[in-house]
Amino acid sequence: MYLREMRPGPMRLAIEEGQPLLVPAGCVEFHGDHLPLGTDTLFAEAICARLAAELPAVVAPTVDYGPTGYALSGPDRGTLDVRG
Repeated sequence: MYLREMRPGPMRLAIEEGQPLLVPAGCVEFHGDHLPLGTDTLFAEAICARLAAELPAVVAPTVDYGPTGYALSGPDRGTLDVRG
């Protein structure tokens, strides 16, 4: 179940049942010419979707930003960096 698609009633029920809230998070950054910029979040979203299919859980909207430290490159290659 995805939080952004829920109505208040089912959301309250999920809270009452103690369902975990899964928060997929990752950075948008350059991983090389062979991978998409959103590789981190694509993996996180896939893992959360699989978990939510196996157990009662709610998937929150993805957090696509984080401190990257320009590990492989800067904004000229698509990396988005935010300060902690």
